[in-house]
Amino acid sequence: MPRWITLLTAAVLIASCGGGDASTVVLEQTDTGSEVTLDVGDRVAVRLEANPTTGYDWVLGPLPDGIVLVSSDFEEPGSSLVGAPGTQTFVFDVVAAGAGILRLEYIRPFDDLPVADKIVEYLLTIAD
Repeated sequence: MPRWITLLTAAVLIASCGGGDASTVVLEQTDTGSEVTLDVGDRVAVRLEANPTTGYDWVLGPLPDGIVLVSSDFEEPGSSLVGAPGTQTFVFDVVAAGAGILRLEYIRPFDDLPVADKIVEYLLTIAD
């Protein structure tokens, strides 16, 4: 095998291994109020029950320093029952040290004065 292919293969393998220390932390509504310690490079997935057919939607508050939103996806219910809730998943990358509160409110954004039906908060501490 030519030497450049061997070097390229080794470089790809090393890059795909990463630091090995990063992890994904999954938070749910029952974890509200939890203190969560994270490291730079970690990923956070917040999974919340949602039913957009009711007009309600999970809305993010200001993000704490050190995390960025990567994606927000809705997973349809696993049931064919009318009105069955699905799951809204927010994924964040931890990019810098810091601390703060990750807050989400389940509201109907079109109301004149939206009042949260549900609120979840996670107290984040991010170490280098």
